[in-house]
Amino acid sequence: MRNRRNSSKAVVLATARVVAETASVAAVLYCLPISAAAQQNFFPQGMAVMPANGVIQPAFSNSSSTAGAGYDVFVGKNSKGPYQLSWNEIAANSAVLIEDGRTLQPGTDYQMNEQSGVFTLTAPLASGSMLKVSFQRTPLSTALQRSAGQVPLQWNMLQNSNLSLSLHSVLQSSANGSLPQANSSLLFHGQTGIAPGSQLSASISTDLHGGAWMRRMGLQLADATQFRNGGLSLQYNRAGSLYNLGNGITAGQENYSALAHFQPLKQMYLSLQANQTTLLQAASADGSRDSAGLTSRNINGTLRLGVAHGTLQAVRSVQQLQNPGGKATTQVQDDVQLTQNLPGNTTATASYHSGQTEGAAGSTVQNSQLSINSKPDPHLQITGSFQNSLGTAAYNTDHVALQILPQPKTPDLQINVQQSLQTGTAQQSDVQANLQAPLFHGKVQFNSGIEQHNQVGTGSTTGIFALSTQPLQQLHLSGYVHLRWQQGALAPASTSLPNSYAMNMTLQPASPIQITGGFVRNPETNGIPVQALQENVGLQANLGLFSLQTSLQLQNSGNTALNSNTGMLGLSLHLTRYDTFTTDYLAHNLLLNTPAGDQTFKFGYTHNMGNDFSLSLAAAVNTYDYNGRLNPAATQYNAQAQLSLHF
Repeated sequence: MRNRRNSSKAVVLATARVVAETASVAAVLYCLPISAAAQQNFFPQGMAVMPANGVIQPAFSNSSSTAGAGYDVFVGKNSKGPYQLSWNEIAANSAVLIEDGRTLQPGTDYQMNEQSGVFTLTAPLASGSMLKVSFQRTPLSTALQRSAGQVPLQWNMLQNSNLSLSLHSVLQSSANGSLPQANSSLLFHGQTGIAPGSQLSASISTDLHGGAWMRRMGLQLADATQFRNGGLSLQYNRAGSLYNLGNGITAGQENYSALAHFQPLKQMYLSLQANQTTLLQAASADGSRDSAGLTSRNINGTLRLGVAHGTLQAVRSVQQLQNPGGKATTQVQDDVQLTQNLPGNTTATASYHSGQTEGAAGSTVQNSQLSINSKPDPHLQITGSFQNSLGTAAYNTDHVALQILPQPKTPDLQINVQQSLQTGTAQQSDVQANLQAPLFHGKVQFNSGIEQHNQVGTGSTTGIFALSTQPLQQLHLSGYVHLRWQQGALAPASTSLPNSYAMNMTLQPASPIQITGGFVRNPETNGIPVQALQENVGLQANLGLFSLQTSLQLQNSGNTALNSNTGMLGLSLHLTRYDTFTTDYLAHNLLLNTPAGDQTFKFGYTHNMGNDFSLSLAAAVNTYDYNGRLNPAATQYNAQAQLSLHF
């Protein structure tokens, strides 16, 4: 045992020594000029220069203050650049680029900006290749790039199929020319099996920036075990509030989770899932450690049994929230569902739900439901449900629904009968019946139905009759009539639910021209009829490069003196197959002698970039007038640009 402890201690000391030596080596590597011939043997095995953000910085630099000459060495990262020299405003045409002994040609192999000291290669610099850039400095204008000092390094100190230990370091030179500073992180990952069918994995990641290590450290432990009739998985994650290394860990959280599932019999399945998450935050003013904040816990248990001709499932869910030093709020939900297959191609489902909240605002809700779905005949389907809800007084309700859907042999004939009843503080009953059938050998489509809505003391019944026909290939006609009756508090003479009539026509005398027209008496808005008369007429035409669209709508209110009209004129010009210019003019109340009106002018341009993208630019001007005079204060200007992706 003593030998094992000494061995572990030696490993820890060796690891610390390696980390310290690596940071020192990285600093020396950044500062000292090293010849290109010696660089291949300088890197320890497994060390590599990683890509930096933005431009790629030189790994090694050397310059002579007497001769005004200098050179930078870049290590390949499979990138074209851009690459940043250590000096800017170098002498014109003085740069010489040599890649693995081959001299690159300006303009062909690379593009150089001598003022900024940035160049880009035509082909990526392969990983492992070396590029040396020699240049001449101009004494009066050349300046050292003090900000160009980020050189990320990675050293894989241990790497095999089960274990890995690597050091990541970013060297940052300071603006005053002092020695670089190394911001490093240490990453460890290992996996093993503690039992047959088990796999345990662990990972630790922390940055070596110094101070508050627990707030900068991330830890993951996970074990997954599979056995004959089930499995068990456990996981623990913790990351301090200053953790920023990613690796699938969320900063500022500590999480425990467990999942177990067991199937002892073919007809029985059990599962239990538990999870706890605690938020971490700074515990003291000096920020040296974290403390526990809000904690949330979730536990879910499921039991599923296969019974004769059906399935029984029960689920319990517990959710809890707790602040440090405060009282927890707990919510418990229970769900039970039984599904049974009955004779006559019928399925019955009974379910029960209970929810209870404990805490400052406690509440209890219960819900029971029985539903049946039956298809006793291939041409008949029946569904029904009964639901009872208990809780606060506003939710003590019963709801009954029945739907009969005959499916006759004639596919165009559809019948739908549906009834629902809801009781409680506001009793309500709805009945719908609908019949669709083709007439005159399919040239006319007929739709007839009835809707009944009843509440306490009041109700309404609506009869629906609709026809649509296309007597000619160029002509399509449609219309409907809604006849309404009122009962109870709404007297038969009441005009709050008037009858509705509508007729619409579409005529296409020639392929590029289409004429539309129609009228609606008492149009409906969200199912509520409005006492008004609407008339509309429109024209659409496609004439070569031009597309014309115009419409006019008139509305006369039946119960008020308010009348309105809206006119629209639109013109589109197809410049090319990809470009379209559009202009629209809309006017409201322009044709009536009303004191107020408004006009809108719209302009738009659309460019289709292939089949996937389109760019649209649009502008609009809204003007308002009163008694024929413009109101400049109310004028509005709008502009927008939109890039669309089509898929």
